[in-house]
Amino acid sequence: MLLSYVKSPLRFAYIVYRSAYYRWRKIRGAPQNFLFLLSHMRSGSSLLVHILNSNDEIIGFGEAHHEYQSSSDLDWLVVDQMRFWRRFKLPERYVMDKIVHDKYGVSDSLLKSNDIKKLFLIREPQRGLSSILMAAKAQGLTDWTEQMAADYYRTRLASLERYAEIIGNKEGAFFLTHDQLINDSTRTLAAVGSWLNLKEPLGERYKVHKATGRWGVGDGSDNIKIGRIIKPESEVIEISPGLLAEASLAYEQCYKTLSGLCSTVDEITVAAVTDSTKEVAR
Repeated sequence: MLLSYVKSPLRFAYIVYRSAYYRWRKIRGAPQNFLFLLSHMRSGSSLLVHILNSNDEIIGFGEAHHEYQSSSDLDWLVVDQMRFWRRFKLPERYVMDKIVHDKYGVSDSLLKSNDIKKLFLIREPQRGLSSILMAAKAQGLTDWTEQMAADYYRTRLASLERYAEIIGNKEGAFFLTHDQLINDSTRTLAAVGSWLNLKEPLGERYKVHKATGRWGVGDGSDNIKIGRIIKPESEVIEISPGLLAEASLAYEQCYKTLSGLCSTVDEITVAAVTDSTKEVAR
C-alpha cells in the first residue's frame, strides 16, 4: 500500500501532513478518535453511516475498504477521508469507517483499543438475505445464489460475535438491530448519541453527499438518496427453508452474544432515565 501512495505525490503529501496534524492534535489535548461500524451487507449500515456523518462530531463516507492490523492503518483511513472531502483538517472527534466484509479484518489490539468505538448492527435473516440477493441483482451479479448469500451472512455474524468477545468491554461497544433503527428510531438514535457522548442529538434526517447511492461504498438504491429514515415496503424473496433455518440460528446466537457483551438501547435508555431522576432529586 505504501508504494502506491509514494507513486502519487499528492497522496504522499497527505501522509506527511497527516502525521504532523495528528501530533499537533495530541499536543492540543484533542486526539483523533475512531468509530467502526461493524455489520453485514444490507443491514441498514449505509443509512446509519449517513445519520452519523450528519453530526458535526463525526466524519465518514461509507466503506473505505481498509484492513486494520495496527494503529498506522488508522492513518490511511484519515488520509482517505481528507482526500474524499477535499480537506486538510478533520476537526471532527470521530473518524468513521463501515466494515461489512471479513477480508477487511480488525486486529485484536485495535478491537481492544479505547481510541476506537465499535458499533454493531445486524438484521434478521429473511429480509436481510432477500435484500442481499436483490442488491446483487441490481449490480448485475447474477452468479450470486441464495446459498452464497446465506454462507456470507452466517460467516459474517460469527465474525461479529468473535469481535465482541475480543473487545470484552461494554463501554467500548454498542449493539443495535435494523428493526430498532427503522421502527424505534428516536429512542435508538438517542441511545447511540448518548453512548458516543455527542453534544448534538442524532436525527432521522441526514445529509446526502457525492458517495450517496454508490454501490461499493454503500447502498446504491434510490431510497438512500431521500435524506431521511423511511419504512419502504420492500420485496421479499423466499429463501429455502433449510437455509433460512440455519441463518435464523446464526442470527439468534449473534443477537444473544452481542446483547450480552455490548451496550444496548435499553441499557443506555435506563441509565439516562436514572441519571435524569437523580438530577431532579437534587
